Amino acid sequence: LGPCNAARAARAAEALFVKENGSTDATRYRRQRGSMDWTEIAYPTGTPASGSLGMRLVFRLPDRASDEPATDRQADAVLMFYEQSFGDLSHDQASALLACRDFSLAGIRAARPRYPQPLQFIFARAIAAFLQSDSDLLAFVEKWSEAAYRRGSGSPRVKGSPIFTEVETFVGYLEGMMELDGWTADHLSGFR
Repeated sequence: LGPCNAARAARAAEALFVKENGSTDATRYRRQRGSMDWTEIAYPTGTPASGSLGMRLVFRLPDRASDEPATDRQADAVLMFYEQSFGDLSHDQASALLACRDFSLAGIRAARPRYPQPLQFIFARAIAAFLQSDSDLLAFVEKWSEAAYRRGSGSPRVKGSPIFTEVETFVGYLEGMMELDGWTADHLSGFR
């Protein structure tokens, strides 16, 4: 897609935000997005005609706060979810990446429970890239994960969290971009 389609998708996402939030103040939406350009974070690829759907994703590695290396188990879990190597990770970087993984998987299941699991996985990776793109979102997710660990919760709530609306808005952006490529609800519900 070219810049014209990206601009249309951004306008569609803004319109969806205004519609769902009952606000005509589009500047609130832009302020909520801050300086992030979502097309640089996640961009759907593929068409229904090609039968493939993917995402061009840009993951931002969290800052290294210590020199303690990630465990092998952490490194393997990061590689399995992100499907790319980040090199030598510190323990805190791997923990942050895994917190984003956990929140994004729970988030897409809460936001779009009827999507097939392979589609949820594609969206979860995009949500993880979105969470890593903003230091405030990342800090919230790290605290959320730490609190869930302390409570021993295997499935902590995301739907009532302060950032869930932002995640849903981002998912709406992705769906709008996919719609521009011809994807429909029928295509998505039958995705394998």
